[in-house]
Amino acid sequence: MMSRDSRQSERTKLLGSPSSRGGQGMARETEDTAGRDSRGILQLQKQALSSQDEQIEELGRAVRNTKHVALAINEEVDLHQHLLDDLDSAVDHTESYMKFARRKLEQVSRKSGSCKYILIMILLVVILAVVIMMAKMV
Repeated sequence: MMSRDSRQSERTKLLGSPSSRGGQGMARETEDTAGRDSRGILQLQKQALSSQDEQIEELGRAVRNTKHVALAINEEVDLHQHLLDDLDSAVDHTESYMKFARRKLEQVSRKSGSCKYILIMILLVVILAVVIMMAKMV
């Protein structure tokens, strides 16, 4: 075992003395390092590195999980984009069909000139319905 004085001189060699540095940048003693020799400080550093490694691994797991969530969100966005494109195409098709139907309706309206053709068609439908009902009664 080393005596306290030899540990102190070893520490002074390792960290330097306050007078040799002029008090600037001197490593400060903490409660964790107080009373430890260089092997104890080395062991403390290894523990600190091990703790940091565990924290880095935990951070890496969190980043990987975030990546998986982001990829799932991206797939969902792509699917919705595809669905919206299909909907847009269907709306365009329906709009063009409605324009065509409106033009045909305007042509029929212009050709008829009055409501007499519509009234004749309604009257014929009513007569057809009456004939069908009478046929069912017989």
